[in-house]
Amino acid sequence: MPKGPIRKVVMLDRDNNIVKEFKNCAVASKETGVPSPTIHSQCVRKSKGRCDFYFIYKKDYELLKKKEDKPILKTKRKEYYVNVLVGLASDKLEDGATYVMNGTRLTYSFEKKALMCGDTIAYSKEKMFEEVEVELPLLLPEERNFLKTLLKAFTNVKGIIKCKDRRQGFEFIRIETDSEEETITLPSYIEGKYYKALQIDRLYTIDELEI
Repeated sequence: MPKGPIRKVVMLDRDNNIVKEFKNCAVASKETGVPSPTIHSQCVRKSKGRCDFYFIYKKDYELLKKKEDKPILKTKRKEYYVNVLVGLASDKLEDGATYVMNGTRLTYSFEKKALMCGDTIAYSKEKMFEEVEVELPLLLPEERNFLKTLLKAFTNVKGIIKCKDRRQGFEFIRIETDSEEETITLPSYIEGKYYKALQIDRLYTIDELEI
C-alpha cells in the first residue's frame, strides 16, 4: 500500500515562535510525549487549544508567517445613510406607510420605490439613500467596557488574543501579560457571537483596542 507524503511538523509557543521541528507527527509524539492523534488533530484544525504550545504542519506555518507579514486592514462594512432632506431612520420602508416631512404627508409606494405626495413622486429611493463605507471599531461598546473593567486586575498587559476552542464551534479570549502566571483565558462562547471584528490568533494591543 503506497504511503502518503511525509509532512514535517513544528511545535510553536503561544506567540507562534518555533520551539522545535519534527520529521512527522509520529516523531513529534515520540520526542514530546504528546499523543500522535492529538498532534495530528491540532495540525489539521490549526488550533492552539489551551496549552502553552501547539503543533502545526510546517507548510501551514510558512503560510501563517506570510499572512502575519501582510499589513492588517481595518474591518469595514457598508451602511445606508438617509438623505437629511427625508429624515427617515432607516431604509426599511413599508408599503403604504406614511411619513410627515416638513408638514407634508408622504406615502411610501413599494411598486414605485418612492415616497409619494398623492400621485406625484416626492423622493425616489435612489435619492433617499446613499451607500457609504464606514470603519467599524474593533470592539463594541459593551465588549470594550467589559474588558476595561476586567483588565484593572492585571499588570503589564500585552494585549488580547481571540482563539479557537478545542470544541468545534466555540471561541475564547486570552489575556496576554508579561508574566505567564497572570496570563488567563476567559470562558468559551459560541463562535461569532462576540468580538466579531477580531482576527483569530492575532495579538491586539491595549492601544489598538482603545481600552
